[in-house]
Amino acid sequence: MTAGERISELLMVARIGVSRTPVRAALLRLAEEGLLEPLRSGGFAVKAFTDRELLESIEIRGVLEGLAARLAAERGVVPRTMAPLRRCLAKGKAVVLGLVTSKTGMPEKKEFVKRRIDEAAKFAPLEQLCLGLQCGFASTEEGYTLAEDEQCRKLEMIVDVVREVSG
Repeated sequence: MTAGERISELLMVARIGVSRTPVRAALLRLAEEGLLEPLRSGGFAVKAFTDRELLESIEIRGVLEGLAARLAAERGVVPRTMAPLRRCLAKGKAVVLGLVTSKTGMPEKKEFVKRRIDEAAKFAPLEQLCLGLQCGFASTEEGYTLAEDEQCRKLEMIVDVVREVSG
């Protein structure tokens, strides 16, 4: 759907295969959330977002993803959460475990990082696991203010942990 496109309630009903009541409730909720715009003639259209709104939503998503990753790393993950990931991991592919933050210069404890690698190894072969910095949507345009020596210590720690884990 494109910005400004009218949403046909009847087409949604046919496409999803449910009655009009839940479709109408969903459209009203999307309008309340600011994702649809009510039309004067009735019904709704897809909202057009500005570049600024899109960038802000990416930043918010990055913060939330980073928080979720940090909490999962700190608290561990239950097997039923990780099991689908094992099925998605194709042979010859690798997973990068972003267990080292690039946001602060405070070093991670090696034992903490190694415990998280051990947990991940329950769900994917160690040969398919890589260790790296956290990065992605949470990165800011101006970057983080890590001094060069802090960056080097982070990278050295990653190399040390990989050597220790891989024997």
